[in-house]
Amino acid sequence: MQQRDREYITLLLLQYLSEESDAGSPISLVQMQSFLSEHGISADRRPLYRTLDAMEKAGYPLVRVHKNNAYTYYLDHRFSLGEAFVLVDAIRSSSALTRSLEISCHIGKEICCRL
Repeated sequence: MQQRDREYITLLLLQYLSEESDAGSPISLVQMQSFLSEHGISADRRPLYRTLDAMEKAGYPLVRVHKNNAYTYYLDHRFSLGEAFVLVDAIRSSSALTRSLEISCHIGKEICCRL
């Protein structure tokens, strides 16, 4: 596999993980292989493990979950401070949410705890 191909696979996997994974729905290696095959790429298990390790070393918030003798992965999606404030403002201005003040206060406390 050429360096250019590895970089392309890494970018595709980052996109896939950021758009399709979270703590409630992590992605297995088989799902990653299937996703790559949809893009015309055949990837073996070992190079994928190396790619995932490289993502972690590069500082991406990749979370590895061991379950049923297999690993699944997801990117830990955290809000920046600015994004959190926009979220709180949107919740407070929503008339559809009956508990908007309670929800926004909870988010505000979480933000303060992480600063």
